[in-house]
Amino acid sequence: MRSANNPMQRLRNALAAKTAELEADQAELEFVQVAHNAEKLELLAQIVYLQATLNLLMTTESALLYLDLPSNILMADDVQLLTNTAKKFLAAHFMDITNLPLLGIEVVLSSDDLQVASEDAVYDIALKWARKHYLKLEE
Repeated sequence: MRSANNPMQRLRNALAAKTAELEADQAELEFVQVAHNAEKLELLAQIVYLQATLNLLMTTESALLYLDLPSNILMADDVQLLTNTAKKFLAAHFMDITNLPLLGIEVVLSSDDLQVASEDAVYDIALKWARKHYLKLEE
């Protein structure tokens, strides 16, 4: 009863072939997932490297220039890393806030990373800045 015409044996052979095919497909899928994860990790590493490089090269002038781009450019996904880095730079590196233009003071005061003793200190900073830049009260 071991002939190739035996229905049970044909069923067993077909099942074994299908199982081998599924195992090969599973192995290929696992390989593709590992390769995809490796690509994602490489991309993440490149983004981290790019952000670190931007931080090293950023100046107050360049940060303000990047943030003063037209709004349609600022909202583009490709520019978000640059504008976020510029905002963080300004919030972390301002020495004399009164020398920043309006765009700079907006970024600094709206930063989540701003470390001040109280909201009164923020108000005092904004007032000091306004007095320097708007000498006339009508402005």
